[in-house]
Amino acid sequence: MNGFLKLSEKNYLDHYFDKSVNYDQVVNVTRGKIYQIIKVIGYGDVEDIIFINDMGEEQRLADFFFEELTGEDIKCLEQTCSSEINSNKARVLKMKYTHIR
Repeated sequence: MNGFLKLSEKNYLDHYFDKSVNYDQVVNVTRGKIYQIIKVIGYGDVEDIIFINDMGEEQRLADFFFEELTGEDIKCLEQTCSSEINSNKARVLKMKYTHIR
């Protein structure tokens, strides 16, 4: 599966991020950020989501850490992707132009 999900900012997950001693701490991620999903692995009621974290590495978290994207999230993601695509096109055109000269 390739796609995107947003890391949840819901209060019930705070203990995983605030250094509470009785909880495994989640690191190398930003709450509220949209992440690229690499794979979903199902284990009964809970699925593991494998995604690219803030360090550019694969990381695995349970599905309850994520939320579906809202319409506003999708607009933001489309604008970001569009900007990246246009930037890449400009780079390719510049490389072609430089190569021709």
